[in-house]
Amino acid sequence: ALASEIVSHGHLGIEGRALKATYGWLEGGAGTDVYGFSALPGGARHAENGLIYNQGFGGDWWTPSSHHLFLLQTSDLIGEGMTDKHFWFSVRCIKDSE
Repeated sequence: ALASEIVSHGHLGIEGRALKATYGWLEGGAGTDVYGFSALPGGARHAENGLIYNQGFGGDWWTPSSHHLFLLQTSDLIGEGMTDKHFWFSVRCIKDSE
């Protein structure tokens, strides 16, 4: 869905780079922020032990399903995975246009 839309606009193989903020990522990981998504590498937090994973290196966002999307400092792609609700990921809120 999201990756397909970005690819349809000519960003094949660099979908993740097009979403990443131009700052805030570890060296070499910043993106071009073509869509104003400004994805930052907030990492993920484990609900049970409170540990934070991948901060500065990766970012994870919940989708409407039980999947999550992730971006990594070392990749220009968008990753998708399944996980349980024991991880706290970022949420992106979008206002509907009228």
